[in-house]
Amino acid sequence: LIMSVPGYKPGRSSSLTELVDMYPTLCDLLQIDTPKSAQGLSLKPILKKPKKQIRDAAMTIGKQGHLLRENIWAYMRYKDGTEELYDMSKDAKQFSNLAPSSEHSTEVKRLSKLLKQRVEKIQK
Repeated sequence: LIMSVPGYKPGRSSSLTELVDMYPTLCDLLQIDTPKSAQGLSLKPILKKPKKQIRDAAMTIGKQGHLLRENIWAYMRYKDGTEELYDMSKDAKQFSNLAPSSEHSTEVKRLSKLLKQRVEKIQK
């Protein structure tokens, strides 16, 4: 995501964001109330301090499945039940799927549960 906002210094952040964060951010920057029905979080704190984190995870919902991205982990679950897990600090290009590994079963279970909770929250 690239943003240019008058009055804010250029910077680079590794903070996780979602597309739904754009509307609350624009409302915040324009100093207008964000409707309570709006989803997402304002990115203004990150624009002020690029090291700031506003999310512990970001989610993407697609036709074939869902993705949950944390600082280190990227977890995908597809409609056919298959899963993928990547350690983004060691494998940013996602070459080694760790989901089948028994060594990472605890992480897969944790992320699967978290993804399920977030999807259910959105569907309500």
